[in-house]
This record gives sequence, structure tokens and C-alpha cells, in this order.
Amino acid sequence: MMWRGIAAGLAVIVVAMAFPTLRHLRETPPPPPPVVRVDLSIPAGVTLGSSEDALDAAISPDEGRVAFVATRDGTTELWMQSLVDGISRPLPGTTGAMLPAWKPDGSAVAYFAGGKLKVLTLASGASTEVFDTPAPAGVSWLADGSLVVAGEAGGVITRVVDGGSRDITTLAPGDVAHTFPFVDHSGRMIYVAVRTNGARVIRRVTDADGDARTAPFEGPSSSVDLTESAGHAEIRGEMLVHVRDGVLLAQRLDENGTRLIGRSSALATGMGASERGRGYFATSSTMVVWAAAVPRLSELAWFDHNGVRLGAATEPGDYWQVRLSPNGRDAAVTRLDPLLRTLDVVAIPLAAPGEARRISLSIGPDTDPVWSPDGTTLVYRSGQSGAGALMSRPSGVSAAPETPILRGNVDLVPSDWRADTILLSSLSADTPGARRIVSVFDRRRNVQTPIANSAFGSWNARWAPGGQSIALVSDESGQPEIYIQAYPAGTPKVRATFGGAQRPAWGRDGSLYFIRGSSVMRALVSAGTPPTVATPRVVLTTTGLRDFAVSPTGDRILVIDAAPGTQVPDAHLIFEWQTTVPPPPAPVPKL
Repeated sequence: MMWRGIAAGLAVIVVAMAFPTLRHLRETPPPPPPVVRVDLSIPAGVTLGSSEDALDAAISPDEGRVAFVATRDGTTELWMQSLVDGISRPLPGTTGAMLPAWKPDGSAVAYFAGGKLKVLTLASGASTEVFDTPAPAGVSWLADGSLVVAGEAGGVITRVVDGGSRDITTLAPGDVAHTFPFVDHSGRMIYVAVRTNGARVIRRVTDADGDARTAPFEGPSSSVDLTESAGHAEIRGEMLVHVRDGVLLAQRLDENGTRLIGRSSALATGMGASERGRGYFATSSTMVVWAAAVPRLSELAWFDHNGVRLGAATEPGDYWQVRLSPNGRDAAVTRLDPLLRTLDVVAIPLAAPGEARRISLSIGPDTDPVWSPDGTTLVYRSGQSGAGALMSRPSGVSAAPETPILRGNVDLVPSDWRADTILLSSLSADTPGARRIVSVFDRRRNVQTPIANSAFGSWNARWAPGGQSIALVSDESGQPEIYIQAYPAGTPKVRATFGGAQRPAWGRDGSLYFIRGSSVMRALVSAGTPPTVATPRVVLTTTGLRDFAVSPTGDRILVIDAAPGTQVPDAHLIFEWQTTVPPPPAPVPKL
């Protein structure tokens, strides 16, 4: 019969194919593609990142380009490098850019600048303002072209679409803020929850509303914690990439993406994260770009009012903040310890060579030193017992203990000291998140009184000569600007700057100094009600500017400047990084 003949023929074919099939099954599978590590070429005269950020970058969806933040001639902007021909070019109109994020189709890049969330359309080269974001903390795109943003008042993740916004996370008990949202190509979202104890927890959105392929975050979503991290995190396929203890780690997720499984793989060491909490890396499906947290050595240097560098006042170190004593003979400095990698407050003699005296004693981060009016004591923000502690210690007595000045449930940062009152800023108790308010603390009466409590953040308050007014920084215009406010009460505050400003300081003649970009600026302030502020002029410009202090005599400015020969961070590319991650653990057989 015909069907028996067909069956016999098929049996012969199956037997004939069985031998090569068995041989193939016994063959060793081909090895995975090798991991390739190369350096990202940066043009001469261009420095990666800005300020302390060693790398702030994003890889395009087609893996052919890298958008990164870089500084040239003191100007920070977005750059684009082609991974095909290696050519890098700046992207005009992106001055002050940070935290870039690619649109899924590769046609645009979102970024922050000047207190705004902006979108750069690559075809036209034009940037469009999308949303006001006074405290940028990350952005990611959804498949429908909308954006999820961190950095709003309240500290939660917000979805921005068609000019409107909607909160999509809520602060859990113990949360301070939600930062660095990241949505992968399949619609899974993670973010970093900053806790009251300073820990950063990677959190995965889990419910249906957190799937951007279906309902793109129509309301608050449930979530599950994955692991602690030192910075942001990214998901690629079944892999989670983040930084912990200076190591860039990759580890597998389970099939639901809600639990880490197996062993992690170290992709790079010497990693760090910015003060905002962004790790110095970015990923794609097959590539990782990263940079080491190399110290950018600085020094205290004197400048005159013509911008001429008069010479170094200290040996090189990793300095971040500086305040001159009332007599100008000593500098209180926030310095990074080279061994412990913690921030300490030290006093450095300037009038005569001498060894720096350590003021703060805790192993936690100690910052923001402020001199007492008589120059014998320093008050500073202490990390000894977590957020919310102001400590003081005599500047010239090595055996003296630290003395608590004020404790609270929120972070307290001193900024000036006059008579029995200390100016400080703190997180608003009634609005969770990143909004800060300025207060006056009366030491004699032990009373803390807000003086700039509004819907906007304010910080870095400084007494004017005579104590009748205060200069402070506020973000009510959409970017940090300096305002002058009468004290204790009186006329409304006056806006003193219009092009962005930070770190105000007063000269003995009543002129106002501040930082704008890489320049120290000076504006003459005329007494009156309200005061009149002249157009600021540039006093000095230097690419390594971090902080400054005006001498009591008013003829010189002490600047934290880049030390000669400071190491410049390099960016590195890792190709086929996923092949380094161990396979998932084998299932346990059931007995």
C-alpha cells in the first residue's frame, strides 16, 4: 500500500538524519562573543562631565552614538560622538546640559538645563522647553513619547505629557525622594528611592499601570525593592546594572523582573557616583560606557579683582568648600579624605605655612563650615548621627570635643553666623522632597524661625554688612538666582541676578559676589528701600572653579581652583558585556 511505502521512506530519512543530529548535539557550543574594551576618544581641550561629575552620558537606541556632557573653555554643553567614525561635535543651544536621555526612536534627546526639562530634536537642532524642574534628578522616555521625570517638589516621579503632569509614585514611609527613573524597551520601570538614613534602594514598579506597553503610568503604582546601590540603575533585557562599593555590577533578574538571581559580575572597578546620585555609566543592550571616579585635585589660589592668578595658597588636595576667617589668616575648608573617601572640615593656616587642623571628628560626611564672628569657633553640618545635626568645635584647640548646636529630623545646613544668630537651610517639614527653606537660629533663645518659607526652595543665605539684609539663593524663577531680602522684616525681596547664580558672598563695601558657571561675578548694591543692584561683571574665570571667599580687606579672592596637572577622567566602552554575567542557576530538582 502507498502509505506503507511513504512511511518506510520517512523512516529511512529519520535514521539518516539521526547520526549528524547526534554529532551536532555532542559538539561544544560556540563560545559567546568576546568582551571588547576600548577608550572613548575625547577631542583635545574638552573635559568629560562638569564640576565633580566624571561622566554624564547616554547611548543611542541604535548603539551608533553617545550623547555626553562635556566642558570646553568653561562652558558645559551636550556633545555627540559617532561610534562609527569616532567624530565628536558639540550640540549648540545646550549650555548647562545634564542627565541626557534618548528617545526610543533615536530622533531626540531629553536633558535638563537652567531649571528646565528640555528636548533637543536632532533633525532641526532646536531645543524645546517641556517642563519646569528646579532640582533635576533624572528623566526617561515612554514608548508613547511622554516622559517620566524626577526632581519635582514632593520628591516623586512625575509623568509629563502634552504640557501636563501626573505623579506616578508616592513616597513610602522612610522615603525622602524618588530619583533616576529608567524605563527599558519593554516598558519595565525602575527608580532609586532615597531613604532617611541616606541609603539608595533600587525599586521596580510592578503593577499593570507600570507597564508602558499597555497603560503608560496612569496613576501611582505599586513596587518592590531589588537591592541597595550607590547610584542609579538601568535594566537591559534580564540584566540589572548598578554601582556598589565602587564596582559596576551586572546581575540577572528573574522572569518577572522583581528579584535578583544568581551571582553578579563586576564590569569595572573604581566607579563612583555624582552628588546627585548618578553613577558614572550608561548602558545599551551590548555596550557599557563608564568612567572611573578619579580625584580631580584642586588647590586654594589667590586672585585679584582683575582676574589675575596671584599664586597658590595650599598644596593640592580634593577641596570643595572654603570660608575665610574674619581676620583672613585661616581658611575653613571641606576636603575629601584620600584614604577614607569621606568629607571632613579642616582649618588651614594661610598667614604662615602650617599643617591643616582637622575640625570635624566623625567618619560621616562633614561639610559647610561657618566661622563664628570672633573667628575662634566653627559650626558645620555633621554626618555623625545622620541628617539633622549642626556641630561646633574651637578652631585652634586640638583636644576640644565637638559640641552639638542644633539637631532635627531633617537635614540642617549652616550658611552664616552673626552675633547670636546662625543662618541655615533645611528641608521643609510640610513638603517632602528636595525643597529647602532658610531659617534663622537664635542660639541664645534656642529658637529656629523661617524667613524664606514659600512654595520654592531657598538656601545659601548670607548676612549683608550691618546685618540689615540677607542675600539668598532661590529657584522660584525656574533656576537658581540670588535675591536680597530685608531683615528682620520689611520690603519684599529684590531679585539681584537674572542669568543664574549660586554661592552669594558680600564684600566689605557691600558689593555682592556670586558664582555663575565658571566665573566669579560682582555686582554693586546701592543702599535704599528697596536696594538697587547694578549689572554684574566678571571678576575672574577659571575652569576648575568650585567655591570662593572674599578676603576681609576686599582686595583679593581665595578660589578653589584646579591644581596644575590635575588628572582628567577618561571614558571607556565595554562591548558584549552581558556575556560576563554567569548563567542563571539551575532549577533544584523536585524529590
